This record gives sequence, C-alpha cells and structure tokens, in this order.
Amino acid sequence: MHPDANFAGDRRAASLAAIALVETVTLLNRLLLVGLAHRHLSHTGRPLGPPDVVRVVQFRDALFDARSGLISTAAAALSLGTGAPVGQYGAMV
Repeated sequence: MHPDANFAGDRRAASLAAIALVETVTLLNRLLLVGLAHRHLSHTGRPLGPPDVVRVVQFRDALFDARSGLISTAAAALSLGTGAPVGQYGAMV
C-alpha cells in the first residue's frame, strides 16, 4: 500500500468530522435560540402561525400582540438563515 493512501483517508475522515461538527453546532444554535426566544420573550410562549390566525378569525378572538408576532417573525428568519428545512416536505429532506 502506498504511504500517501493512509494520509488521504485520514484527511477525508477529518473533513467529515469537521462537517458534522459544524452541522451539529448550527442545529443546536437554531434550536436553542429559537426555542429560548419563544419561551422567554413571547407572551404566547410558542411560535405563531397560520392556524393561529385562522382560529382568531373564526372564533372572533382578540388578535395577538405585536411583540409575539415580531418574535415569531425574527425566529423564523433566524431558522431560515441557518438552513432550516421549509415547504410541505422540508422536514423530511
């Protein structure tokens, strides 16, 4: 076996480990930041979405406050900016 073949395998393994580390850190940042923002900054304690708007309209409930809407929008932008899956089948990809 050629001595450089072992070195190439080591580099490949190190590259894959570095990619896995970056992906893990990105995922943890997104989960922690988005989850903590909703839990501690939003009055609803969870993200708001289209089903919430439909419920407000159908049952003629009070609208959500602007702060909860802004937190949900900022959290969605953060998630999308860090590579969150989107679309109907996004979570399966």
